[in-house]
Amino acid sequence: MRRIILVLASVASVGCGNVASVHAPNDVEAENIARNIIKVALVDPDAEFLDETAKMAAYRDSSYVFTGDVRALDKAGEKMSMKYNVGIKWKGGNPLQDSSWVVKFCNIKPSPPAP
Repeated sequence: MRRIILVLASVASVGCGNVASVHAPNDVEAENIARNIIKVALVDPDAEFLDETAKMAAYRDSSYVFTGDVRALDKAGEKMSMKYNVGIKWKGGNPLQDSSWVVKFCNIKPSPPAP
């Protein structure tokens, strides 16, 4: 009987090893997902995010809102500044996978010209 319990404990600990690798997202992981969403919306993989304007809000329900400026190609092929505002929510699973997130909103607008 004792051997059966030890075997079951060993199997259970091996099975739990996969669960331990899944964790709640941190701010950096959430920001990377948000930036990927923006790049897909822009269809410009070389978009340049301006860190000095970036802001983040994190909420208890694993939702995040990111705002800031990005420089990316417009439809004419010229680099221009745009403002972004994206909200995402982690629904569980591996925070590094896009399928673990829900996009609540994604807004990208051209920045007004400098005076």
